[in-house]
Amino acid sequence: MLREGIARRYARALLDVVLPRDLYERIHQELKDLEVLFRELPDLVRSLEQPGRPLREKRRVIGELGQRLDLHPLTVRFLELVAENRRLRDWSAILRLLERLYQEAQGIQPLQVITAVPLDDRLRRQVRQALEDLTGRRVVMEEQVDPRILGGFIVRIGSVYYDGSVVAQIRQIRDQLMGGGRYGDHDST
Repeated sequence: MLREGIARRYARALLDVVLPRDLYERIHQELKDLEVLFRELPDLVRSLEQPGRPLREKRRVIGELGQRLDLHPLTVRFLELVAENRRLRDWSAILRLLERLYQEAQGIQPLQVITAVPLDDRLRRQVRQALEDLTGRRVVMEEQVDPRILGGFIVRIGSVYYDGSVVAQIRQIRDQLMGGGRYGDHDST
């Protein structure tokens, strides 16, 4: 939890700088490219976070990296800041939080829709419209297919689940039947 709080501070600070300058798309793409690079070159991350390595040497390496990749100066400065504070290991978390904070700032609601079969275009539009009406926001749907739900769909918005699957309906009927006298029982006194 502590790491998420730290990652959130970096993401919030970066978003506060790039949004007014209309640089989100470019900086976001560069951060994603760097994320891939860091995965492919873990020695680079270790080198930049090495405690004994002089700060000017780290900045030199980052400057060269910025030139080779044609990074925006804000991206270079952000990378320097994260490396200087030895937070490169949090890069992916910072990036995910930056994306989430950006979506919130733009009034976009990311959510997950799980269906038994893939949605066709018409049904996708209907589901999207219903969810936009429900949330009052523009939605970005991540679709997942899980044939185990048999039919219907499950929607996950953050940590909240709306389960309209056939399996859930069957469970509910079973629970009502197993509950005995709760449903339909009349007091004969």
